[in-house]
Parts: sequence; structure tokens; C-alpha cells
Amino acid sequence: MIPTPDRLNHLHRWDAPAAPINDDVCRRQLQEAEREIGAYFRAVAELFGAGAAARAAECWIDLLETTDLPVFDGLRNWREITVLAASRLAMEEEMREGSAMQRTNNESPAGEVRHNGQRRA
Repeated sequence: MIPTPDRLNHLHRWDAPAAPINDDVCRRQLQEAEREIGAYFRAVAELFGAGAAARAAECWIDLLETTDLPVFDGLRNWREITVLAASRLAMEEEMREGSAMQRTNNESPAGEVRHNGQRRA
């Protein structure tokens, strides 16, 4: 499209600032996101320790970067990220416990290794 004089004011260079954003909305969104991840981090740390909390926060941020959250009334629902992160963390923990349980079940009290309930030399 060839720019006409009335459209020249609307053209932007690639390095020009983006369209004006309502600073109040951005500030509020950032505060809500920080509050949400902070509460999630503290809850996981209290229940499962600092290591799990660090994994939980990392998972929350990964999901934030990869999930396209719907916007309602100009606001994002940060709790959705928290629920997804908690689910992912629970699945990872379940897999970790399952593999630990598998190793435990394959060893006899005397330390003998068993496979499918049979003793191995």
C-alpha cells in the first residue's frame, strides 16, 4: 500500500515504540502476576521445601512464557498459570516417586536385586 499524507502519521519504523499502552493496566497486571507467583512460591516452599519451590517458580515462569492466556476485560487470569504449574509439578513429583518406588520394590530386604519378583544373581 502506498502511503498517503493522511496515513503517514500512522506508519511506524521497526524500531519505533509500540502503540501507547495504558501504564496503569500494565502496572496492575505486573503487580497481580508478582503477587500470584509469590503466593505460589511461598505455599510450595512451606509444604515441600525450597527445592520444590524453586522448581515450582521455574515451571510457573515457563508456562507464562509459553501459554497464551485469554484476556478478560483487559486483564489476564494469573491463577490459571498457577493451576497449570501446580498440575505439572504434581505430575513430575508423581513420576519421580514412581521411579523411586520401582527401585525400592526391585530390591529385597537383603539387598538382592529382583526383577519381576524373581531373584537375580
